Amino acid sequence: MESGKRVGEREQEGVKIMAKNHFVSQLIIRRFSDAITTFDSINKQLVKDRKTHRVFYKDNLYTDEIEKQMAIELESPFANLIDKKILGKQTISITRDELYLIKRFLLLDSIRTYDADGFYKIFVGFKSAVTTYAKLSNTIDDFDIMLLPSLIDKKEDKQTLYMQTMKMFIECKSLSNILFHKYVTREAYCWAKVVLDMYIAFWDSADNQEFILTDNGITTEYEPSHTIFKGLDPSKFSYLFYKMQEASDDVQTTQYAMFLAKHALMYENFSVFSLSSTRSIVMINPFFKLYDGRVMPILNSKKMLQLEKPDIWPTCMETKEAFKIPETQYKLDNNAGYSSDDIFIYTPSKLSTFDTVRINTLALQQKHNCFGFNDIDKVVDSLCVANMQNVVEKEDIYGNHWLKNLENFVEHLLGDEYNYIFKQYKDKKWKTAVNPFEWLDKWFVLYVFGSLLYILSTVLAGFLKIQFQSQCAN
Repeated sequence: MESGKRVGEREQEGVKIMAKNHFVSQLIIRRFSDAITTFDSINKQLVKDRKTHRVFYKDNLYTDEIEKQMAIELESPFANLIDKKILGKQTISITRDELYLIKRFLLLDSIRTYDADGFYKIFVGFKSAVTTYAKLSNTIDDFDIMLLPSLIDKKEDKQTLYMQTMKMFIECKSLSNILFHKYVTREAYCWAKVVLDMYIAFWDSADNQEFILTDNGITTEYEPSHTIFKGLDPSKFSYLFYKMQEASDDVQTTQYAMFLAKHALMYENFSVFSLSSTRSIVMINPFFKLYDGRVMPILNSKKMLQLEKPDIWPTCMETKEAFKIPETQYKLDNNAGYSSDDIFIYTPSKLSTFDTVRINTLALQQKHNCFGFNDIDKVVDSLCVANMQNVVEKEDIYGNHWLKNLENFVEHLLGDEYNYIFKQYKDKKWKTAVNPFEWLDKWFVLYVFGSLLYILSTVLAGFLKIQFQSQCAN
């Protein structure tokens, strides 16, 4: 081995690459569990009581510069913030600057679990959403984002583009900083806008339940129709476009247009990021602010605005108070603008058992290969439901011969990856709090209801889309 190099370290085009990079930050793993248990879905390998530095890492993901910059500028201050003001607190009070720090950390986390190929693939796939947003935002923004360079047109290789984007996300404290950064691309700007425009909340797991931590970092929920109809989320879109057309004045029209433009980029309902096994930060689509019914001041104006509460509920979550917006204490009078010292006050929401299991099953569906947990007794409900959910999605249990269907059902149930975990805890005598059949039945009703809602809104959405495309063309 050459002197001065760590084991596994290598050179790439003259840039030193670190050998061991945690794509899930160690600061999260440490607060999630003192000794985490992990399961590798590929190798069917369960390892109990692991040290934090031995999980959720890959060799040679980031450059030495990025690793150090990430630790100093984001991870260290973020760790101090959550220890001081968030974990274990019944009321959470943070400044606007601290809110930006949280969002910057989440922004970086939204891409750090990928390798260079995965990063490039998702950003290229984001192109159509960026184009749609550009058409809408021309009427409400002061600049045309299509003037920014596209990632696709860049000459650098994928690894370099990945590191440049990470560096930009680490260094920039606002969207305006990103806009004028030397590594800006229209895809990166819009990706950042998704995270920075969402509002956040804090969700706690139900009693006797805990969250699951996966190698995907962030867990996302879409409208039910998103999966069934290959990415369509018509409820929020059709509602916003209809309200924009029916608005009583220019102020309302502009506000609904802003919501609609944001929806072009952030069609997800929310994204969950675990801070510990019992508390998560949640980024919520701005659409859910409409349910608050609060009178809002129009920035740099003496006008006040109250938008109508939507008559739809596009998420499967039943804990509606979990979507409430924080109380805000503004430091500047007379609606003069925002201050870095503005205070945001949050009361963490305790999720129901159904919603906690819902979050965990989403996390397991969206994992790459591996997940971890703190206490098997507090995630067994989620694993049982995930086990059952995997089985009911198999086509060969719905044939014409009931006996063969039953045989296939049992075979899949016993052969599923989660049943392998159960076998490692043969001494346990579990009585689950959730009946997997009842949970799936409830989830299926919500799923079908969302699908029916899609069917009922198809004609209206199609009509509105024609008008929308016509307006964009003009």
